[in-house]
Amino acid sequence: MKVFKITQDGKELKYKRDGNAYFVELRKKQVVDEYNSITVQYGGKPKIAPKPPWDSGMVWKKEDLGKPFVSSIS
Repeated sequence: MKVFKITQDGKELKYKRDGNAYFVELRKKQVVDEYNSITVQYGGKPKIAPKPPWDSGMVWKKEDLGKPFVSSIS
C-alpha cells in the first residue's frame, strides 16, 4: 500500500516512512478529551497474510455466522 497524502483540517501534513511505519507531523497540539482526525489517502494492492497471526498482512474471512471479517496483522 502506498500513502499519497495525509491531511488534517483540510491542510496537507508532512510525513515520512520508516519501513512499514509512517510518522506524521500533526499541525496542531493534541488536547486530552478533544476529538481530532486525520485523513489518509492511500492505494495499491494490500499484502495477504500468508500465515496469520505469524505473518503480517491482511486477512479476509467469514465469521461463524457467515458475515465478512477483515483484519490487519502487523
